[in-house]
Amino acid sequence: FFHSLIVDTSLAFDGDYMENGYNYWMTTVDEFKAMLEELYANDFVLIDIHDVAVKTVNKNGKVSFKSKAPLVPAGKKPLVISVDDVNYYEYMEKDGFARNLMLDENGEVKNLYIDKDGNEFVGDYDVAPILDTFVKEHPDFSLRGAKGILALTGYEGTLGYDTHLVDSKTLKKDKKAAKAVAKRLKETGWQFAIHGFGHRDARKVSASYLQADTERWFKEVGSLVGETDIYIYPYGSEIDYPTEADKLSHFQNVGLHYYCGVWTKAFVQVNSDYVRQTRCNLDGYNMITRPDRLADLFEVERVLDKSRPELR
Repeated sequence: FFHSLIVDTSLAFDGDYMENGYNYWMTTVDEFKAMLEELYANDFVLIDIHDVAVKTVNKNGKVSFKSKAPLVPAGKKPLVISVDDVNYYEYMEKDGFARNLMLDENGEVKNLYIDKDGNEFVGDYDVAPILDTFVKEHPDFSLRGAKGILALTGYEGTLGYDTHLVDSKTLKKDKKAAKAVAKRLKETGWQFAIHGFGHRDARKVSASYLQADTERWFKEVGSLVGETDIYIYPYGSEIDYPTEADKLSHFQNVGLHYYCGVWTKAFVQVNSDYVRQTRCNLDGYNMITRPDRLADLFEVERVLDKSRPELR
């Protein structure tokens, strides 16, 4: 999984107090493009996360799952890509990131990027549009139209739009824009997930807080991007499933059955009433300090951006 991509490394890695955080947890545009080339060459293929299990619903509405091996072409390896915090937060504004996701004149999803001189550009400056273009050029990289999962918070809006500012004069316009972008993303194979409205650690907050947070996400973000059954944990920190039954019950009661955390080892776990899948962060931290964790995907030396400073 990724966070929003660094477009201009001279702004992100400029020696200020944000530099080390970006260096740890972010990936650059050049690195992401190189990763896609390596993943494609190494016979990976994008699948829908729902392909790892068979879901059934009985007459009483109870949901259950059985494990299944995703069907992929011979010699191919299934891959799920996800992106956290696709919200283009205020703190990123001057640091070389895109500003939002938007529709271009052809109705395709692109980014607005404003460079350090104030020049505006519309193009491929983050994971979603870059991957869209790559799949157009390599259609066999996507199985049955799958792209990836965009895990959204809500406390600073949706997809780069100020949908959280109830007193904003542009609120209606921003909601309309976010909804149109979300619609097109879903049409082209993308899915959405809850990443917590307020991006709080689900393990540390109370069950009542988690319930209110999730309800607010559905109300303010879900109303724009649609329903989802995927919860991607903030900080990758999963609840304790055996003991935190109240939190698990809440997730299931609101239709959330696929849970993704962050672990050092890859696994998919299909239980009778929920599915877990771990994720690996393809960022500066893992590439620089733990390249062995990524060895099953690609050789880090082939993708690492040479403009990265040393980690502190």
